[in-house]
Amino acid sequence: MPSDPTVGDRAADLPFIDFLVIGAPKAGTTWAWQYLDNNPGFFVPGAKDTYYFDRHYGRGSRWYRSHFADARPGQLVGEVCHDYMYDTRAIDRIVHDVPDTSPIIVILREPVSRALSQARYGYLMAHISALTPDAVVAEDPECIRRSRYEQFVPTLIDRFGDRLCILLYEDLVADPLGFAKQLAEACSAGLVGHGTTTLPGVVNPAARPRSVAVMRMLRVVVDQLDRVGQRRLIGAVKASPLRRLLFGIGPRGHDNPSPDLGALRARLASELGDSLAAATDVVARHRPTVRNTWTEGSGP
Repeated sequence: MPSDPTVGDRAADLPFIDFLVIGAPKAGTTWAWQYLDNNPGFFVPGAKDTYYFDRHYGRGSRWYRSHFADARPGQLVGEVCHDYMYDTRAIDRIVHDVPDTSPIIVILREPVSRALSQARYGYLMAHISALTPDAVVAEDPECIRRSRYEQFVPTLIDRFGDRLCILLYEDLVADPLGFAKQLAEACSAGLVGHGTTTLPGVVNPAARPRSVAVMRMLRVVVDQLDRVGQRRLIGAVKASPLRRLLFGIGPRGHDNPSPDLGALRARLASELGDSLAAATDVVARHRPTVRNTWTEGSGP
């Protein structure tokens, strides 16, 4: 693989990126990706998260462009990748390579609830051994770091300015149709509407894998595929019946019985501490409604 440059003179070789959704994890980005994939006015790659601007920039614009080869004339093309908002190199590359007229969208969730959801997902994916406060804090500190929005959002505001649009996960939960309309308008600068697009249902349903050992082995395979740039193949595997077979998810999905998460929620709130107020203050500059919807540890 070519060396990984910080920023290259490659903007002319890139597909014309009309929008990017750059975060946050466990805040509705998979729902957003599925919605945009269903909306005929947009094209997103079949593999959510190409990770081009952070992990795979050294592969060059031809590799990135290959993910958009199936876009039809007239569609607005873009990507959903929930990691970009945390990586300053990715932000620099986006500023350099993506047209300054293209909207940048970030979806945020109340910090404690977002951290708790990431911890629970990590446990279900067998990344975390137990849903206990000590295990989560020791084994996945990213749960907490990624909820410290005050460390990341000011950079996004500074670098992207007026083209940054902040949406809220809580709006998605309260009114999926209204959120879909917000998302379509944000990604297209008002050019593409919701139309009759089918709304996604519950995504990433909670289900412990039938075999943790098989899940860990599959994770190694996925990591190897990612290292060689096979994001499209990873996307195909995730969309295949293999996922349903591995997790034993029925037609409606199901929730595995969970331990009492009260102690874990309290520990996450304690770890975030003063960050909760600071994060709310930063986000409120763009979305004042968070002061009404974000209270300490609130949210689903």
